[in-house]
Amino acid sequence: MIDIIVEVESFKSTSLQINRPKWTDVYKNYPKINAGTLNENDEPAVAVFRKLFGEDYDRRIFINACATRVSIALLGANIKVKGDFVIQKGKYKGKGIITSAIKLLKWLSSDLVFGKADIIINSPSCFNDVYLKLKEKKGIYILESNNYRWASGHATLWYNGNAIGKHNYWDHAKSIHFWELK
Repeated sequence: MIDIIVEVESFKSTSLQINRPKWTDVYKNYPKINAGTLNENDEPAVAVFRKLFGEDYDRRIFINACATRVSIALLGANIKVKGDFVIQKGKYKGKGIITSAIKLLKWLSSDLVFGKADIIINSPSCFNDVYLKLKEKKGIYILESNNYRWASGHATLWYNGNAIGKHNYWDHAKSIHFWELK
């Protein structure tokens, strides 16, 4: 929990509390393989979508699972996700998920959710531009693409100096938005 108090001249605001989930809860629930090893990576999209929608899920709609993985991690950390799609089966049946990195970015940035990202990196020219700002922090990492023919963006978790599976895609970034989790 973060307390924010604004003070301007003689005016002092009341405390605004922003609740974010614990890092351990988000990380534990993020769909991944080889957790905690050097080979840790994202759980493949097909496996993620089968767990949520069954074997016959619509592969024309559900292709990229990056924002879905972060949605699942947040659900597992007891954050209600205002999603575009409702999960059809499994542990989170009936809950919403967001399947687009840009929609997830907009939702998380809402004052009703986490608010503006703690760190925003615009147009990084190399990985070091990203690493020097985030270093060993832990949290949610969302990239807005500089080329929408590639993808709208990418959503993942950042810890141990990189994104999960080293999928940081800095070279596709118009901007990177990071919310630190403790």
